[in-house]
Amino acid sequence: MFYEKFRQICQERGVAMTTVLKDLGWSTSKLTAWKNGSVPKQMYIDRISEYFDVPTDFLLGFTEVKSQSTLSVLKNVLSANPQRIVSLRNSGKILDSERNIISKYMKCSLAYLFGQEQEYEPQENDTAITFSDVSAAVLICDVLDRCASNEEFKVLQIQISRIIIYNLGQKGIKKEHLADCKAFEGNKLDFLYGDKDGADKTKRYGFNFSDVMRIKDEFGVSAEMMFAGAEG
Repeated sequence: MFYEKFRQICQERGVAMTTVLKDLGWSTSKLTAWKNGSVPKQMYIDRISEYFDVPTDFLLGFTEVKSQSTLSVLKNVLSANPQRIVSLRNSGKILDSERNIISKYMKCSLAYLFGQEQEYEPQENDTAITFSDVSAAVLICDVLDRCASNEEFKVLQIQISRIIIYNLGQKGIKKEHLADCKAFEGNKLDFLYGDKDGADKTKRYGFNFSDVMRIKDEFGVSAEMMFAGAEG
């Protein structure tokens, strides 16, 4: 299905399929696999989507709509969590009370969660919300388990992810250790660690819930440590 859609859009735009692949810096041998029914990795679909300014849903055969603007929110969702799109819920709006809970539990300012502060420095927690507060941890997991379909929610997920990165670093778990898992996109880690400012804009997202569970299983750390920097 992807191959036929790719061929269709190339014909409509008057450009050869091999030309597109060369323009994107890829080997033209990929066409053979796609013609035989292979579905490209999400990164290839995203790049071709950007090349032609069409939604990824069109390339995957889910819609005949070619206008990018009509499905721009869905495209962001697919880019954020393509492997979990069926089960994830839309982000919606987070309540001020919920953001306050996250702020206290993760020992950060509200300004940080809004992306107004770039550097994370743990703050003293002078409230009743502690690392043992399960409901707060559940709230954070719920935030990470939602599709980042708007900018505000995406920033919140990114800032939470960077706090997780900070707390992992305090335990000696660095970027290279996450990269060695072979489970995280290199560009996504680059963006979260601030190394390349996310050269690939489709990877400018935070960790999702599956990422957090993968870290937990791989390194034997608790949610309390990742979210609050403390062990139960």
